[in-house]
Amino acid sequence: MGIKEQVMEQLKEAMKSRDTLRTNALRQIKSEIMKLETSGKPFTEKDVRSAVKRLVNQHNESIEAFRKAGRTERVQEEEGELKVIEKFLPAPVSPEELERIVKEAIAGVGAASPKDMGRVMKHLTSGDLEADGKTLSELVKKLLS
Repeated sequence: MGIKEQVMEQLKEAMKSRDTLRTNALRQIKSEIMKLETSGKPFTEKDVRSAVKRLVNQHNESIEAFRKAGRTERVQEEEGELKVIEKFLPAPVSPEELERIVKEAIAGVGAASPKDMGRVMKHLTSGDLEADGKTLSELVKKLLS
């Protein structure tokens, strides 16, 4: 079952149980999926995951802004929605596993110095690796130094 089907099923359940927090979070995901559908371009589950990641980033930024503004009730609401949204993303790769994958990529492309960082990053991002780009680039830089 794809993300869209899961969202629709859970949205019905949340609406029936009158769970407004879950309903709002699931509607946000549904909205992002509808944007992909109405764009006229074909899309994949990877595109849907990217849209969900954007929502996660937006919520993290909102949480930060609300904390600075001292709006604790909004922080709690955003954190609750964030937990619902994050359930639709695959589990993050552990740091040890990520380091192993990066070392394999370095060996695979024959990288020997920081000059080869672009080739390593291209190799890593071309696959289905679910990792933060900033973390990935810092790790590649560290291992190539």
